[in-house]
Amino acid sequence: MSRLVFILIFILTCIQYLIGENWRKAITAVEDKIVLIEFYEQHGSMESIEEKSRIKRFLSGVIVSKDGLVLTSSSIFKPSLEFSGSSSFHFSDNKLSEIKVKLKDGTSLDAEFVGKDDDKNVGFVKIKNTSDLPVLKFSENEKLDIGDPLLIIQQLGENYDRELIVTKRLINARQEKPNPAFLCEDKISTGIKFGIALDEDYEVIGILIDDHSLISIGEGSVLSSGGLLKIMPYSQFRDLIANPPVYNKKESTRKKWLGVYMQPFTIDMAKYFGNDSIRGVLLNTIIKDSPAEKAGLQSGDVIMAINNVKVDAKTNNDLDVFREVIRSQQDSMITIDIFRDGKILPVSVQLAETPISQFLADEVTNSKLGFSVKELTQDIIIAKQLDFETEGVWVSKVEQAGWADVAGLVIGDLILKINETGAENLKVVEEIFDHINNSKPDYIQLFIKRNGDTRFLYVKTNYKMEEE
Repeated sequence: MSRLVFILIFILTCIQYLIGENWRKAITAVEDKIVLIEFYEQHGSMESIEEKSRIKRFLSGVIVSKDGLVLTSSSIFKPSLEFSGSSSFHFSDNKLSEIKVKLKDGTSLDAEFVGKDDDKNVGFVKIKNTSDLPVLKFSENEKLDIGDPLLIIQQLGENYDRELIVTKRLINARQEKPNPAFLCEDKISTGIKFGIALDEDYEVIGILIDDHSLISIGEGSVLSSGGLLKIMPYSQFRDLIANPPVYNKKESTRKKWLGVYMQPFTIDMAKYFGNDSIRGVLLNTIIKDSPAEKAGLQSGDVIMAINNVKVDAKTNNDLDVFREVIRSQQDSMITIDIFRDGKILPVSVQLAETPISQFLADEVTNSKLGFSVKELTQDIIIAKQLDFETEGVWVSKVEQAGWADVAGLVIGDLILKINETGAENLKVVEEIFDHINNSKPDYIQLFIKRNGDTRFLYVKTNYKMEEE
């Protein structure tokens, strides 16, 4: 009996040794492709028209091309570049500077931000002036399913000298919508949510990524209990590696846009329309000047199909799938089948690029008056519940204790007029600012809108005192 126990212990010891050896081999095979991205995030203060503060950040990434393309989390660049339809409203630009990529051997190389895809939650940076770097190779494993084991390799924080940690997980669930992913129970959280996932053959099959992968300087990873890890399979970002999204201010290529607000279309709604067989997406609002409005779509229409592919949205998650279908269209011209007044009608729609977000909006600053303004974008119009025909500019920055601040101007105010002249757009505002700087009046009159109410503000200047 004791001999049998000894044999079993010996066998288990050998198995553990072999597992350990395989894990070490797995790390050795990928460690020179995993990098640390260091960068500074510049913050525009609400109380200053100048960018005075910046924070050093760290992210993990992996090299995906010999010429230095690095895949990482989209959280490297927080602001949304596209109008999302939500009523978000923020003031920080979070601009990036001094990006460096640190290789395994300690070499630190200059890099630049390439672009990001918020739908896939990935971002890219490019190492400058380099070639023949080691490249992480991914493979597709279509057989992976619930219960299959995965190895997760992640980079620990500063307190652990950025060492790699390996943990074994089981696939607990599969997510199909809006983008396929594997979900694993996260019993131990490393504090950095970017990583790579390997199957039982030690092939890299995907990446682990989420919005909380940024770690400030001085912070280390803390092991703690977690929730779920989401692993994106290679098939979901393969095309992005081949053609990464490119950020170039307003010229950035953006995804397709229909321009509607919608809701799930339930069976009870179908019964209301007198046809239990209706399935689709219910449109409740059509955005002005959007492709949907130009195509003649109306509030109350039910979209049943796109290019002859049926649409069925019973839940909010189904709406995410519908958005992804629209945003990922290759051709701008699509055919939508709608249900209206008891009939199914085909409608041709010319999709447009998603409107820019407030972050990409142009900005004009008057340092003397002490404030900056930006053009109105769709997200600002919706966040502040303005009419789509509204003309004006919104206050993006106010210098603390500056002339405008003393007069009561605040971030988010909509400026309708300056000295009785309509502030229809930034070009007009620039002309007004030039006139003010030349004429140097004692007071400036601002006609603004705040929280739905209009009011006058009078800005007292000190041009004469400055000249003395």
